[in-house]
Amino acid sequence: LIQNSTGKECSLGTVKRTIKNFNYSHKRMRHSLKKQRNEVYFERAYDELVSCVEMEKEGVIDLYYFDESGFSQKSNLPYGWSEKGVAIECTVYQNSKKLNVLWNYHHNK
Repeated sequence: LIQNSTGKECSLGTVKRTIKNFNYSHKRMRHSLKKQRNEVYFERAYDELVSCVEMEKEGVIDLYYFDESGFSQKSNLPYGWSEKGVAIECTVYQNSKKLNVLWNYHHNK
């Protein structure tokens, strides 16, 4: 494209350096479910979690965290250019077999 528009050749390294000079970085994209979540439910759950953390600090409850994570045999996270400090996110699609892991955590004071 550069050669066609300017009539000059340049190396891949020159292109990378030029893009970096415009405050961009080349990094791996992230999977995200942010676009699929219901913001009303998310805010409600966040507020409830903040309330639970406060109750644990006051000694009213013991707070346990429980989470699930999945490990896929197929990684489809490409690399791409983005402005520095801005993460590129890809929507997650469930299309391969994966291993699910459950985790329970309690922070002892």
